[in-house]
Amino acid sequence: MKTLWLALLINIALGAGCGAHGLLAAGPQQSGSPSPTVPPATQESLLKLLPDRAKFAATTSTRRFYAADLYEYIDGEAAGYHAYDFVALLNQAYKVQDADVTVDIYDMGAPTNAFGVYAAECSPENHFVEIGAEGYLGDSALNFWQGCYYVKLSGTDPKGNLNPVLESFARNISDHIHGGKTLPAALALFPAEHLVAHSQKFLKQSPLGHDFLAPAYKATYVWDGKESTLVLSQAKDAKEAQTRLEELRKHFGRFGKVASLNGLGFDTWRGSSPYEGNAIFFAQGQYAAILISPPANPEGFLKGLHAGIPE
Repeated sequence: MKTLWLALLINIALGAGCGAHGLLAAGPQQSGSPSPTVPPATQESLLKLLPDRAKFAATTSTRRFYAADLYEYIDGEAAGYHAYDFVALLNQAYKVQDADVTVDIYDMGAPTNAFGVYAAECSPENHFVEIGAEGYLGDSALNFWQGCYYVKLSGTDPKGNLNPVLESFARNISDHIHGGKTLPAALALFPAEHLVAHSQKFLKQSPLGHDFLAPAYKATYVWDGKESTLVLSQAKDAKEAQTRLEELRKHFGRFGKVASLNGLGFDTWRGSSPYEGNAIFFAQGQYAAILISPPANPEGFLKGLHAGIPE
């Protein structure tokens, strides 16, 4: 399991929905050790997402729910999930012919959180598959996110036929989630030219090491073989975005250099510090945009980015 790095969309799920804590009746009795910290309504919602019993035989003795005790299952990885407001996990083992499959369904409470943990664990080099909002297939594993859920499938098959089995499981679970296949709206603000595909991330805490920039989205760009990072810090409104811009300007002034960048038609700053290196930043609408390690001639890119962000 990889180590986590660190526009709310509609909440969608069956029954009580994502992160539900209502008073629905508890799900069927489970063997194993369900966590008492997972409310019955949340358990019920997660159970409805499991693969169809008629197609996939569950090894029910290994079913388990986790919440605050997630560390008991993934130990050092748990903190990264809690950083994205993790709600609950349903863990279930299956046997399909010769294949052993483990299904982990994480309720992250909100689609942005589900995208955040998914994106933290994936890389642009992964083999992506059209399952859920987005997914990827790796060595003995298939991960995807959809709605407020992050689904991780893993397994073994001595005959080497695991991938088709994992895809069958994933599509069945995705069908149970129904909708939720829309990417976060903020991702559409990232210009497509020079963008490294599938490099977008959601940073819920301390983007670039600054609490005042949270939450934010980021993506990697490449010009002439050199990487740049674009961060879009999402404020609640334009006034707060300007406040974040001012905080960033003060930071560069305190620890490095900062000066206005003229000629773009909107207020823009260029700064440098030992922490971020070189950066260009401005505010537009509810976003503060920061381009780290900008290319030699970024004017056209910055103008297009500014024009694409609603006021």
